[in-house]
Amino acid sequence: WRARVSEPNRRAARSRSASDRVLLFWQALMDVQKVAGKPMQPSETLRDYALRVAPDDRGLLSLADSVSAIVYGRHAPDESRVTAARLHYQSTYHALPRPRRGLVIARRILQDVRDMLSQFWSLVLQALREMKEAVLASLSRKK
Repeated sequence: WRARVSEPNRRAARSRSASDRVLLFWQALMDVQKVAGKPMQPSETLRDYALRVAPDDRGLLSLADSVSAIVYGRHAPDESRVTAARLHYQSTYHALPRPRRGLVIARRILQDVRDMLSQFWSLVLQALREMKEAVLASLSRKK
């Protein structure tokens, strides 16, 4: 169930903007590339990464430029950029051997569970803070 919910195509369908969808597919592509043994280096720009991983792939270079424009230039992509990002993710994902695809899914589920736990603990801490404030307010009124 978590595998279906966290699948990038399903998440993209729930996203509100084209920028969110492009960024979602880019992140999913980076996760696939990491499992494929081609992680992005901390010192690399998006463009440098695309040139290192696939120097002849103009589609990946264009996608890296689009993501940079979204993140740094605050440009909104059109739907053709979303489609290109989705197709790039899907082709890279399906090129992986089945065991590696299983690893991608497992990593996605694990990240989804981590995010859910983080949200849960944030809500618990918020509720505890509110209870503390209510107790302190109640005690100060009794004085």
